[in-house]
Amino acid sequence: MSDLWNDSNFWRILINVIGGISILVAVFLIFIGIKKVIHFISSNNVRVLKDIYAKVYELPSSVLSNQVQFGFELAIKTHLTFSVNDDEDKVLVELYNGELEKGVHVFKFDSKKLDNGNYFLQFKSEIQNINRKITIRN
Repeated sequence: MSDLWNDSNFWRILINVIGGISILVAVFLIFIGIKKVIHFISSNNVRVLKDIYAKVYELPSSVLSNQVQFGFELAIKTHLTFSVNDDEDKVLVELYNGELEKGVHVFKFDSKKLDNGNYFLQFKSEIQNINRKITIRN
């Protein structure tokens, strides 16, 4: 055992193993660091983009009858078209077309204006287009 301890080959192998493990750990830490930086940079961009999008509120049900309220929230002043369309994207009822200020906006819609069937609620702005399928049964 003392021969192994005093042998220079033992120390050379031990130093090489420690050096190899150190290099692997350093590369792994650099990889993790770069990944964290990329995630931080990209998440800031996503937050900025989310701040300009509108949020169209969910409907309590996709089957509508009588008077219904549709709503959305704008993060910034936006020019938009809010309408009920058929399945060929033809505007049947235009709820709003113009510019609205930041905030929550609610529109009432009388579903009796349309025949029973499937339609699409469309929110359309310069940067966003949202379609929600609705069914009218009066």
